[in-house]
Amino acid sequence: MATSEGLSRREIGRHRWADMRPMWNMPREGFKQLYEQLPEPKPDLEEVWKLTGGNPRMLAELYKVGWNQWEVINGLVMRKNIKAFTHR
Repeated sequence: MATSEGLSRREIGRHRWADMRPMWNMPREGFKQLYEQLPEPKPDLEEVWKLTGGNPRMLAELYKVGWNQWEVINGLVMRKNIKAFTHR
């Protein structure tokens, strides 16, 4: 749930599982410029765009773990303590 109003933030934030972080996605061209600054080797831009949806924070996370998408996903599962939920 997301809106531009503070009401959504208050409603979501009252839950223990919530992690309030602003998330934004860049336009494709801006994301491409950021991606191009990363050293090789790296996956194809199209693959990275599909994985991140243009989110620069996810681009950074993937880069930090050597482009291993499963390591990023597993890290998220562990941080959020949602292992039981994801196994269903």
